[in-house]
Amino acid sequence: MTARSEREILNLNAMKTLTIEVPDAVVQWLDATARRRRQTLEQAAGETLAAAAQKPEPTLGELLADSKGIGQGGYTDLSTNKAHLDDFGR
Repeated sequence: MTARSEREILNLNAMKTLTIEVPDAVVQWLDATARRRRQTLEQAAGETLAAAAQKPEPTLGELLADSKGIGQGGYTDLSTNKAHLDDFGR
């Protein structure tokens, strides 16, 4: 994210109204968060969205970290076994 866009996100004077529909569970979570922070629902939602906008996108490596090493195992390349190539091309 560029420095300019970070300033724009954090500029609390340049507010716009956004109307969205979210599941009831999200509203309940956001309401509890707002009460815990002693904020209005709108303030808590705005801060949560602003924080999410500043969080960097995960890299491909981070997204695939759980899959690392899956392809490594006891399987070898069958093309190196001459018995598998006896009928090849016939």
